[in-house]
Amino acid sequence: MKIGLFYIAMMLFTSTIFAQTPAVEAKVWKNVEALNKAIFVNKDSVALAELVAADVTYGHSGGNVEDKKTMITKALANVSTYKDVKTEKVSIKVVGNTAVVRHILSATENKEGKESLLKLNVLQVWQKLYGKWKIIARQSVKVPTN
Repeated sequence: MKIGLFYIAMMLFTSTIFAQTPAVEAKVWKNVEALNKAIFVNKDSVALAELVAADVTYGHSGGNVEDKKTMITKALANVSTYKDVKTEKVSIKVVGNTAVVRHILSATENKEGKESLLKLNVLQVWQKLYGKWKIIARQSVKVPTN
């Protein structure tokens, strides 16, 4: 009887620890959208500093990989403007204090008067650090457009 109660208690305990709640997913997704807005819409250095972990590895679809300082500097200096920025959620997997997010980012990019469609498959890794979700890794690939 005691062993049975122990196993039931352990199952409840572990399922509570590893449960992926909609509330946690919502918090992570809110940060994904805030990061994209800070990069592509507002060029907001304060938001970027808050959302990006100190030791981030930030990979672009062209192959460049940047640290936090370079990523923020280049995001703010980017001469392109973007409109119709959309972030489509594909999946969020939360395990403990880490979240793996896949999404599709699309926008119309205007660079030096020339408009083009930007469409990226993005993989992000977020970690809860000192009570806040911060991006620790990102990689994107271009989606071929017809």
